[in-house]
Amino acid sequence: MNHLAHIYLAGENTNLVIGNYIADYLRGNKFDHLPEEIIQGVYMHRKIDTFTDEHPKFRAATKLIRPTIGKYAGVAVDIYFDYFLAQHWNKFHVSNLPDFANSIYSLIEQEWVHIPEKGRRFYSYMVANNLLYKYGELKTIDMVFNGIHSRTKFESNLNQAGIVLASNKEELEGIFFDFFQDLRQYINHLND
Repeated sequence: MNHLAHIYLAGENTNLVIGNYIADYLRGNKFDHLPEEIIQGVYMHRKIDTFTDEHPKFRAATKLIRPTIGKYAGVAVDIYFDYFLAQHWNKFHVSNLPDFANSIYSLIEQEWVHIPEKGRRFYSYMVANNLLYKYGELKTIDMVFNGIHSRTKFESNLNQAGIVLASNKEELEGIFFDFFQDLRQYINHLND
């Protein structure tokens, strides 16, 4: 899962949202300076990542695209799933996506003191391109994939990931719905 899904799954709890947002910008366990609920959001993010990586539907999606995308197939599927979440946002959330995105941008600004430097840099990019809202557009997904492609350490075909999505959209969308139902149940179980 990518930013939109992690933030969505954090629910209405501000600290869980912030923890989920910053988790990819923290290494190891060097975050004991943060408030406890934000730390819980970091752990929640990591549990979501583990659940996702081990799920048979996620693995099926990565297997489907690996012949073209290669080593970074999992990264591509994470972004595909944000694309499908944005495409079908109204099935999952009562707020419309533009309002939700703007509220998250404001929330991150309010909690700026807790945002690591890399998270601050990404925030600037995210807001400038309105990513949380525009993840549902293929041209935005292409822009994201091309940006990641230009920064990969290993050979990457991520610049082809938008084409692969368009070619396999129906199958990947079905996988997303099956997977996301399981993920939401897992999150509900975590919150019990």
